[in-house]
Amino acid sequence: MKRRYYLLTAILAYLTFTLAKFPAQPIVTLINDNTTATLSGVSGSIWDGHARSIDVEGVRLSDTHWNMKAWKLLIGRAALDIDTRLEDEAITGEIGASLTGTVFANTLSGRVSAQTVTQLANIPMAQLSGMIDIAVEHISWSQGELPEVDGRLVWKDASVTVAETASLGDVSIVITQQDDSLRANVNNDGGDIELKGDASLNPAAEYEANIRLKPTASASQNLRRSLGLFAEPQGDGAYLLKNSGSLKQLGLI
Repeated sequence: MKRRYYLLTAILAYLTFTLAKFPAQPIVTLINDNTTATLSGVSGSIWDGHARSIDVEGVRLSDTHWNMKAWKLLIGRAALDIDTRLEDEAITGEIGASLTGTVFANTLSGRVSAQTVTQLANIPMAQLSGMIDIAVEHISWSQGELPEVDGRLVWKDASVTVAETASLGDVSIVITQQDDSLRANVNNDGGDIELKGDASLNPAAEYEANIRLKPTASASQNLRRSLGLFAEPQGDGAYLLKNSGSLKQLGLI
């Protein structure tokens, strides 16, 4: 029994040493030649490395450093601690994938501009402004399935411009996993419109949203009238936005 234990320990030690010394460049060549990602200025090893820039479909990450968590290989997962920058804003966390194809991230934190989110999500007509703080405790996704998410987004100095600009103050979105569904609680502090409501997404990719919008004293008459074009007036001067449908019909999954 002891002999088997020592043999296993020796094999793991050898594999760990090999990974620590294996250069990152051959893997980078495979990624650059076979994916939509392009890594430049790469140094170090698979275990502990650095890339000057990583470009993926119009998104550029700069000054990226990674460190592999070797012990997770023992449970069938490849995981990296990363420290990178997007638009000169720091993003840190753990990212990885399992043998079954599940992609995951843990303790992911960072900041991104709302304008970048508009471009990435291809949001039509509306222009978003402000900065979004990201604090995701856990997110995982398997192909053909809905993601599992537990985290919080805070959209600071938020504003939306369509015909005119509406200030929303600081918008908080808390996302949790409840049973098999994703649920989001939305509210804000300050701005031209008071927001309060929730949304849900079930395993069949069907969503439902109920958001209460109430103009504040700073809201213009044009803004108040425009709310009535897409939300139902309530007795207290607020408007109720109700929407439901399928992400599959929208072509999002």
